[in-house]
Amino acid sequence: MSEHHDETPADARGQGFPQILHDRARVSTEELVRLLLTLSTAGVGVFFIALTGKSDPPLTPRQEVAVLVALVAMAAATLCGMLSWFADGRRNYLWATALQTKKGKEDGPRDQLFVRRDFWLALARRAYQLLMLLFGVGIVASLYYLVCRVLNW
Repeated sequence: MSEHHDETPADARGQGFPQILHDRARVSTEELVRLLLTLSTAGVGVFFIALTGKSDPPLTPRQEVAVLVALVAMAAATLCGMLSWFADGRRNYLWATALQTKKGKEDGPRDQLFVRRDFWLALARRAYQLLMLLFGVGIVASLYYLVCRVLNW
């Protein structure tokens, strides 16, 4: 029985059910980033209004701190979401460029593209993790603010 090394198995990267799962994971992540980015941007607007408008009764110092923490966390989450999307775009551009660069005796330019791609991949991952963390902090601070407001703390 002869082996054909040029044939790829059905579960090779880019084919078959594993690729379907990779595609689903990517779509889910994109949707989550889009949702969190939208919600955090809206949160910034709501908290800005809460801090700059008249409140009756006036905000207590505890409530002001809670709103400020939520505002800063949501603003930072928004920036992290934008950075994550930008970094993902740069990563894909550099990856495609590297794959389109012909292999030769000297693969320096191609290897350099892969190194740059890996940098943007790491940055996208960190920004995504920070987006999730900061959004969570913003939600907890918002909940704390609402509890303080209702209980008039």
